[in-house]
Amino acid sequence: MTVNRAAIPLITVFLIFSALFSESVENLYLEGIEYAFNGNIERAEEIFKQCILINPHFALAHTALGNIYLERGEYNKAISEYNIALKLKPEDALTKLNLSISYLKVKEIDKAIDLLENLSSSKGATYDIYRYLSTAYHMAGDKKSELTTFQRAIEHFPDDETIYRDYAIALLTYNEEEQATTLLYDALSRFPDSKEIRELYDEINDKTTREPLSILPEKRDDFLKLALYLEREGDTKKAIEVLKELTTRYPHFIQGYQALGIILSRLSMHNESIEALNRAIELGAKDDAYTHYNLGIEYANTGQLDKAIEEYHISISIYRDFPEAHLELGRCLNAIGETDKAMTEIKTAVELNPTNSNAWREYALTLAVNKRWEEALNAIEKALTISPDNIENHLAEGYIFFSVGDNSKAKRSFTNAIKLAPNDPNPLTCLGIVLSSEGKLKEAERALKRSLELDKDNSSILADLGEVYLQKKEYSKAIRCFNDSIYNNPDYIRAYIGLGTALWANKEYEKAIDVFKKVKNKRIKAERFEIREVMSHTSNLTELNILGLIDSTDDEDEIEFLREILELLEGIL
Repeated sequence: MTVNRAAIPLITVFLIFSALFSESVENLYLEGIEYAFNGNIERAEEIFKQCILINPHFALAHTALGNIYLERGEYNKAISEYNIALKLKPEDALTKLNLSISYLKVKEIDKAIDLLENLSSSKGATYDIYRYLSTAYHMAGDKKSELTTFQRAIEHFPDDETIYRDYAIALLTYNEEEQATTLLYDALSRFPDSKEIRELYDEINDKTTREPLSILPEKRDDFLKLALYLEREGDTKKAIEVLKELTTRYPHFIQGYQALGIILSRLSMHNESIEALNRAIELGAKDDAYTHYNLGIEYANTGQLDKAIEEYHISISIYRDFPEAHLELGRCLNAIGETDKAMTEIKTAVELNPTNSNAWREYALTLAVNKRWEEALNAIEKALTISPDNIENHLAEGYIFFSVGDNSKAKRSFTNAIKLAPNDPNPLTCLGIVLSSEGKLKEAERALKRSLELDKDNSSILADLGEVYLQKKEYSKAIRCFNDSIYNNPDYIRAYIGLGTALWANKEYEKAIDVFKKVKNKRIKAERFEIREVMSHTSNLTELNILGLIDSTDDEDEIEFLREILELLEGIL
């Protein structure tokens, strides 16, 4: 074979540049790992994305980025990154494990089981794999496979006392006390000095309790680990019990109150969450941006928007590049009508994290509020490109199309959302509003009734259905819907106006006047932007119904009174 000697220097140069290229990416990756280790997750995320931009085939960067998404709860993004990493590096066991955990989080249990079974039969399998596999079978309702998984784990790791304890707890979950006792007795012969196994064994035999995981640890940090484990496994109520016990025993432990506040929020226990987070701040978390951010979320959840805005400002003053805080601040500012300030905050959130579909969606909605329709459609398209399976993105797209009068595309967006989440009432409600605005009242009624079946006490849906009945001149049904709406939410202005209109149309004038007087005395409360509620207002059905009443009468006093109500309505809605 002959070698082109003139080409040798070029080959050498290519190899040198390849080595330098590889080394620079690896050094950048290691820098990202260091940032992640030190808690600067946002900077680590940026670096891993840079690594992928430089070398899309760098599997470690995809895995590291997936780990960030998994930690943050963005499970679909994590799944995407892990799958790319596994195409590049198919035998990476840790990536497979994290992918299976992500699948469990989004309830794709079969995929998780397939991965975990494959891992459990591979060389170097750890107990973590069996533990998650047992969890997957438990979520699938497969008791036999769940318990068999623990038996297999014991065969592979006979000297790990943790497996015996976890297996016993699983047996207790199914009220298999006798089998659990036998297992623990055997475990005590193997691990006579194990305090945890001894306490669990004594607890069963003393009959003091039947609840698994009722034994609490002694060390402060172990309390926190147990609570986080329980929350991760889906037992949020038990996690709260553990954290309340923790904060009782250690009343100055800041992390205990922080964790308690966050987990209480997940059960919509917002006032208790506010109390816990404020306590954490009192104890020394006043300079923690995330605690103020979480407190802001809870204030917003309880309608205390002024306090929420204050907390988001504090959070941003501590950590200026906090995209989620800018986003939530923008949402609250939108709710109180400060749209210019809201635009600034939400645009900042997009710039700080351009791959966050939630930020793009809120940006699109803010542009829509300002009637910048083309920009709004471009922004929501970016949100859908990032997260095509997010129903909120489809709802926002439908709202924008509806606002510009393109009902056909609006209905398509809402139908896509229904396909993605058939048990979510919101897309059905939005579809019903579009249909009613087109005069397709039977179809609208059907959609809203289906929505109401999914959320029977929702005041907004009841009011929407009441307005459809008003259009159909079925006044008794309309009155019943509006009354039910007010019963569920005594401060819901739109329901009062609808009720007054229905009563007037039904010639119950005195009752109607009493209702309209109540409306005048109601205080309008700012609330965060909700697509279906804004659509209900912009569809103008209530105004149209009142205009219809004006056209149907020659009585000047009636006309004057109804016009006053119409003016009042315009001020409110």
